[in-house]
Amino acid sequence: MISIPGLLHLSLSVMLLTLMVAPATAQADSKPAGDADAFLNLIIRLRDKGQADVVKAKEVPGKVILRQDRVSDYLYEVTREGKTSAVGFLPEDPFVTRGFAGPEHQREESTKAAQATIVINVPQTRMAVAESGKLGIRIYKINSGVVVERITPAELEKLLSENEVALKAEITGAELGRAATPSQ
Repeated sequence: MISIPGLLHLSLSVMLLTLMVAPATAQADSKPAGDADAFLNLIIRLRDKGQADVVKAKEVPGKVILRQDRVSDYLYEVTREGKTSAVGFLPEDPFVTRGFAGPEHQREESTKAAQATIVINVPQTRMAVAESGKLGIRIYKINSGVVVERITPAELEKLLSENEVALKAEITGAELGRAATPSQ
């Protein structure tokens, strides 16, 4: 049986041991993690004529959940070395702007803009992949009357083969690589 002073001594020993081990654990946690532990956050400017530019690219620690259930007619495809690696829906038509004229007008007004800024999160990807030029982005609009509930790489392939989506903008690997590489 352990006495109270013995138990107190044991507790203090465990606490000291924990404090001595904690810095080593913190250092181990700060090592670079694999692709699964990070995603790219891309801010992209789209123009209604089909041009697209990467405004900002940032590596973010953590995981991202893609929006695969249909919420709009716009979707994106992320390619890695030319092959589809991720797909998702944009939250709405990026060119629609909404607003209220003032307190005297109780209804929402909407118009089409000539350009829009969108955010695309690329799962399980580090900045080095974007800098290497192996990553590309395509933005599509689903044609009117086409029914799609959920998007997957296989579903996108089917939509493309049946001409049920229109390519609206593309950022090639080279373009994304230039935008992701820090300026000297």
